[in-house]
This record gives sequence, structure tokens and C-alpha cells, in this order.
Amino acid sequence: MQAKSQARHRNTPLDGEIRAHIDDARAALHTLIATQGHRFYGLSRLDAQLNAAVSSYRRHGRREVRGVIERVNELCVVRCLLADPAFARAELAYEPDLLANGPRFDIIATVPDGEIHAVEIKTISPQAANTGTETWIPPPPHRRALRPHPSEIVGAAEAAFQRHAVVTAQKAIRFKAAGHATVARLIICGDGAAWGVADAKTFASRVVFKPLTYGVMLRRSPDLEPLIWVSALPSSATG
Repeated sequence: MQAKSQARHRNTPLDGEIRAHIDDARAALHTLIATQGHRFYGLSRLDAQLNAAVSSYRRHGRREVRGVIERVNELCVVRCLLADPAFARAELAYEPDLLANGPRFDIIATVPDGEIHAVEIKTISPQAANTGTETWIPPPPHRRALRPHPSEIVGAAEAAFQRHAVVTAQKAIRFKAAGHATVARLIICGDGAAWGVADAKTFASRVVFKPLTYGVMLRRSPDLEPLIWVSALPSSATG
């Protein structure tokens, strides 16, 4: 009975959209590996992580879709960095192991002028603070009334941004001390609907630890082309 219920759950139109999105993401990543692997090292690691997230989603259904979303957001940021003129001549690597038994940044970008950018990518879902209800994938029209109030979404997102900024700043201190980074960037990914660039600036202005440059990537699932890509927010946003 449970198996039949899970099968029905995974054959809804929404699940079909998710599967198509996964296929598009895999195709895009494999194209990058084939055409940009000489510039961006370690993309096979991202491919393995995406495959693991997809396997988890297939076993457990939509309650495990967040891992897929996070890996696809990382893929989108990879594509943005490759297309960003600021990194046109950079050598990039995905999760290189630079600190023995230590933390890793998602991306290390070394540019010819000697700057080393340590980039951390975090997905902040529009999530209700009081219920924890995941609302990243828009519900169908007849259920949209059940979405959390915008103030709850922004409040929860701001708290998540604060946590990610503190952890990333602590990593940045270690990487800079070891000579593995001169600039630390925290790229926050959202859906472009529940919150946007203005919210990201608000988050950044309230963060306690600020040895970071903040960026934002907004997209609506299932788009692989971001609605907005800002590799660095204005300095007034970071204080």
C-alpha cells in the first residue's frame, strides 16, 4: 500500500516537471564538463553530488528535493561565473581540498592579477519560520492560499542568511590566513519571487561578521538561466 502511494505521489505533473528539470540540469552540466573542464576543475565532483541528490529524491520523493535544488543552484552559479567578464581569465575549481582535513569552499577562482576568490554558495528557501513548510516549488493555484505570509518567509530567510554568513566568514578567516583566498564571496540563491536583491542587501546590512563580499543569484525553478545574477552587491550593502 505504501509503495503504491509513493508511486502515485511521484507521478504527479509536478514530479514530471522536476524530472524534466533534472534531465536539463544533467545535460547542461555534462556539456560544461566537456567544453569547460579545462578551465573549471572538479566538475565531476558536482556531477557525482547531483547524481546522489537525484537518487535520494527518487527514493524518498519531494521531501528530499532540496538536495537537487541546491546542486542545480551550484550549477547555475558555475555557469554564471564562467560567463562573468570578471572571471573571464580565471582558473576555477569546484571544492578543491586546500586545508588538510579542513573545510572547503564550493569554488576557488584564481584570477591572473593574483586575487584568489573563495566562493560559497547557499540556497535560502522561502520557508515559513513558524511551520518549516517548504515552499520553494510553487504550489498549484488551488493551494496558493496556504503559502506562508511574506513576512514569515523573509524573516526565516534572513535568519538563514545570518547563519550562513557567520560560518562562511569563519572559513574565510582560515583560508586567508593560509594564503588560499584574498576575497571571500557568499553567493545566496533564492527564487526571485518571495525575496529578491533588495532583501539580500537588507540581510547583508544586518550581518555581524562582514569580512565577506555578498552576491545573489535568483532563479525560478525550472529555469537554468537566472533571473538575476549579481556577483557582488554594492559595498554599501556590506557595510
